[in-house]
Order: sequence, then C-alpha cells, then structure tokens
Amino acid sequence: MYIAEKYWNNYIGDTDDSMALVEHLEEKQKKELSFAELFADFGLDQLHGEFQKTEIPLAYENADGWEMDIKYAIDFLTDIAALLLECKVNGSVDLQEFRF
Repeated sequence: MYIAEKYWNNYIGDTDDSMALVEHLEEKQKKELSFAELFADFGLDQLHGEFQKTEIPLAYENADGWEMDIKYAIDFLTDIAALLLECKVNGSVDLQEFRF
C-alpha cells in the first residue's frame, strides 16, 4: 500500500478523527462514496468551504449508537485526500490496513 507504508500514522491518519473516518467508511460498505455524501454524513457541507475554523460540531452516529466527532475538518480532509491517493495509485483501498 502506497499511503499505508509511507505516510499513514506518521504524517497523516494518526488522530481519532482518522479512525472515525475509517470506521465510517467501513460501515458504509460501499465500493464508491461521493464527497457530497461523505461531507453530509459528518456535517462538513455546512462549513461552506471554511475548513480551518470549525464553529459547528462535526459528527455522525455509528451503528452502535456512539457519536463519532471530528475535531479538525482540515485534518479530516487530509485523511480523505490520502485515501483518495491510495485509490488512484492502487485502484482501491483495503481499510483494514488503515487501522491503528
């Protein structure tokens, strides 16, 4: 894996927000997921492009009923970009390789 070996847990993907993203993607059980859907799931669509200062809570409720919150939208977007790059390089992402 390109990202998992080089960057994940070193520069990218080493936060609770990262794990919330990976868990959410696993729960979705979809081969493809649009940015619009992902942004809506966490509330990023309500930020109107202002990702540095998060003034509203960003969260989703997982299958067990736990609220998974995102503290820093900009880091969350970096994680999404890393996973997208992984898809571009390898054609897909095995989310199990992105767990702590």
